[in-house]
Amino acid sequence: MIPISFLGSHILALVFPLALYSFLTSFVAEKKSDQGMLYSAGKATFFVFFLLTFAVLLLIGAFITNEFGLIYVAGYSSRSLPLFFKVTGLWAGLDGSILFWTWLVSLYSVIVWSTQKNRNPDWLPTLNGVMSFIILFFVSIMVFANNPFAPSLHTPPDGKGLNPLLQNIAMVFHPPSLYLGFTGFSVPFSFALAALRTRRLDSAWIDATRRWVIVAWFFLTLGLILGGAWAYVELGWGGFWAWDPVENAALMPWLLATAYLHSVIIQKKRGMLMTWNVTLICLTFLLTIFGTYLTRSGIVQSVHAFSEGNLGPFFLGFMQLIIVVSAYFIITRLNDLKSRNRLVSQFSKENAFILNNILFVFATFTVIWGTLFPTVSEWLTGHRTTVGIPFFNKIMAPIGLLLLALMGIGPMISWKKSSWINFKRNLLLPLVLGFFGCIAFWILGIRQWYALGSFALVLFVLTTVYLEFYRGIHALRLQNKTDAWTAFKQLFVTSNRRYGGYVVHLGVLLIFIGIAGCVFKQEVDFALKPGEVYNFAGHSFRYVEPLINEDEHRTSVAVRIEILKGEKILATLIPARNFYKQSEQPSTEASIYHTLLQDIYVIVGNMDTTTSRADLRVTFNPLISYVWVGGFVILLGVVLLLMPSQKGGLKSTSTLASILFMLFLWGYPLSPVYAQGMHVETGEDPFIFLDKDSPRYHQIKEISGKIICQCGGCVRMDLASCTCSFAKGEHNKIMSMLDQGMNEEGILDAFVKKYGMPVLTEPPNRGAFRLGAALPLVMLPIVFILGIILIAKKRRKQDEVLVSGESVPANYLKKFSQEVTKNHES
Repeated sequence: MIPISFLGSHILALVFPLALYSFLTSFVAEKKSDQGMLYSAGKATFFVFFLLTFAVLLLIGAFITNEFGLIYVAGYSSRSLPLFFKVTGLWAGLDGSILFWTWLVSLYSVIVWSTQKNRNPDWLPTLNGVMSFIILFFVSIMVFANNPFAPSLHTPPDGKGLNPLLQNIAMVFHPPSLYLGFTGFSVPFSFALAALRTRRLDSAWIDATRRWVIVAWFFLTLGLILGGAWAYVELGWGGFWAWDPVENAALMPWLLATAYLHSVIIQKKRGMLMTWNVTLICLTFLLTIFGTYLTRSGIVQSVHAFSEGNLGPFFLGFMQLIIVVSAYFIITRLNDLKSRNRLVSQFSKENAFILNNILFVFATFTVIWGTLFPTVSEWLTGHRTTVGIPFFNKIMAPIGLLLLALMGIGPMISWKKSSWINFKRNLLLPLVLGFFGCIAFWILGIRQWYALGSFALVLFVLTTVYLEFYRGIHALRLQNKTDAWTAFKQLFVTSNRRYGGYVVHLGVLLIFIGIAGCVFKQEVDFALKPGEVYNFAGHSFRYVEPLINEDEHRTSVAVRIEILKGEKILATLIPARNFYKQSEQPSTEASIYHTLLQDIYVIVGNMDTTTSRADLRVTFNPLISYVWVGGFVILLGVVLLLMPSQKGGLKSTSTLASILFMLFLWGYPLSPVYAQGMHVETGEDPFIFLDKDSPRYHQIKEISGKIICQCGGCVRMDLASCTCSFAKGEHNKIMSMLDQGMNEEGILDAFVKKYGMPVLTEPPNRGAFRLGAALPLVMLPIVFILGIILIAKKRRKQDEVLVSGESVPANYLKKFSQEVTKNHES
């Protein structure tokens, strides 16, 4: 029998020359206008896909059959690992994830060839050539650096097993979703280069890539939502987004892709921003490669990142090539990319979209800067420092509120120029409701600026969306003489792009509500013995009994906790600590009681096996369920966007109903509302030795919130949040330093001296660190104001050109003449 390592390695070795042949032959065929040669390249593309499919199935089979003779399989599987999670070993490590990534690109390339050979034959050589080169790049990594089929010198009797953190239902779908999104942007990137190369830069390439961009954005959004759900139920800290470098790596292309989805509307409607749109597509694809580089090169530190490898030069060279090729084609086609129309007014839909893009690009810059700041600071000062959650929240919160405001303003104002009449008709009511809503929220006691702004703006935007739906339904009722429900369904059949976009906006509003609710988060640590009760935030927590279970896979120590409201038992939760035998890794399994208004999140720390005394942490997360509901609504809106329009009216709603029902069935088991998770924490409550009402307790907790736990398994959590035994020891050190008379600055300096700058959640507020940390905050208003100034300057310049009579576009003169004639006749 042929060894799997031999067979898999030779398959990859065969894919390399085939991908190279497809790449070279595509461009030679175009130059020689040789259709036979081009179709030969296409056959090579299909052959590459079939070989990579075989390689993927071979590696999955190696996991299922416990082929520990492969280094990769032995590192990410074990005999006791459930079959369901063995399959996920394909993308659990660096080598397998590269193979999976390459296979997805080849799948996309086959679909592109099949759909475009008749629609856009002049683009086909570039499309196939670019995608073949992307495949060639990733195959070269596997052939020359990271072979997933590399054999082991000595076959171990068992593997190390899968990381307990990855043994979660969300992680079965989270990485593939991200990979489908990342690789999906290779298609619009290839279309952009094809359009630039052939100089066909009208709206044809926009139309050809529309669904590809939306599909890639859909999967990237799904991946981000599932990643947040996994972090919430798995990591045990009660949050869903920690601005971890790997999370940021997926967020960066998502932000630029979202900017593109808005700016491309201007090109489609007004023939403007052509250079900007093609640049955005190229940058989005570049950021997918950049994010992959961050997580696979060791340049960033993250519990999600793959181990440090030797892939840095590969990715750096590939990114440089993308930049050079994209810049060359964009610069040499600037005359072809000139806008066909001009900005007429500063108060118009076009300018709202432009400001929207400025904010998205600045948000992307902020994420990149914050992610790379530790590396940059190390290069400049010799000390590696970190930026934590407060830094990102400080910058991204105002950006989010500005984008939320534009979400309500943009759809309600007119193209070209909005009048006062238009303003009163479309925006006056939403603004009034938003203003009085803000006052009402203030009276109700909501004083935190972000929460107050979010709730008021959500009310404002929700009103604008309601008015859009109301007017659409009213118009269809009058036009078709039908009832309101039928008219509502017709909106999604005849204008699915517009109203599907509004559904996406509704999902975003729900997420903003959920994020704003995090401001009111409450948390407490306590210890109980069986039969004891602890009261907190109007609820009682009764420790019923300990539960200890053991099987061949893990040992579990759990507690049964009853949550009571008065005398009524609301729920029974079973948080647990697990120890996985094969991987020799502990984890903490959270248990969550979900309601629409709040989650009650419980984890157990250490348990005394003699007395059954357990250390518990309870977290109240108000409104967090809206994050998951909002994510589902966004995905639903994207499905509506992708449905074909039927301009003739409503033919059948059965297909739509079936899709919605299938989405519900698909999303229900994946919802974190019914999920439980784990977290690598191993100690008792670090604050149990302190009186919660004492000033020293609050002082230690405040200082602890500025220091990152160095236990190695806490996902960059600060000492105030981590419940591991290492954190308890660090709290004792802080208390000892305070007893010695040291102040906060001295304590932080002592930790920096021992662990280095990365121990701080935020860089020290002095010297170059102060400048680096403040840079995005200072640039935000500057960039926003400059954007407005540039819009005004561009409009004045165009007005001057019109006055002087210089080089006025013929199409503009024609439109101007028609408008003058129309006004004269009226």
